[in-house]
Amino acid sequence: RKRDEIPELTAYCDALHWMRPGRQYLCNVYNTVCHAFHLLRRNPVRGNRLLVTEKELRHAERMLPELGRQTFTEMVRLKGYMVYDAEKLADKCGMEYGSFRRKVKKMTGYTAKEWVIKERVKDVEHYLLNTNLTLTEVAFTTGFASTSNLNDFCKAYLLDTPGEIRRKAQETRKCTVTRT
Repeated sequence: RKRDEIPELTAYCDALHWMRPGRQYLCNVYNTVCHAFHLLRRNPVRGNRLLVTEKELRHAERMLPELGRQTFTEMVRLKGYMVYDAEKLADKCGMEYGSFRRKVKKMTGYTAKEWVIKERVKDVEHYLLNTNLTLTEVAFTTGFASTSNLNDFCKAYLLDTPGEIRRKAQETRKCTVTRT
């Protein structure tokens, strides 16, 4: 991208904002513009030269809701890696907690606390199913103070103990390996 392309991309944003609903033939243009701004959000500087301003990016994200949803979710995941408290996550993202809660609810359909729990469940499942870490190591890696806390969390949200989750996954792997 070049700096002189930004006004053209911004004009496309404005036009697509007003034209998009129900116009399937514009999907490719919409996706192309979203992709361009998404790449610019990830890397706004090239060779000591600012390609796009924050104001231009925010305008594009307001005009193209899917772009705004994607960039917000990606930013929260990157900055909130291994942060399991909604207020701390809001702080890491540089947002007031109230604004953060509203935006998470709007973008994901979950409250901030529900979303953090959902992400933590994914992390716990990943470590239990895909690593050889001990349960104590899994507990500390995913932010629990003890194995007992991990156990209670798994019972509440995964409906089984960590040991049972791991054992069932290993049995399933053995069954699929012997069948092929």
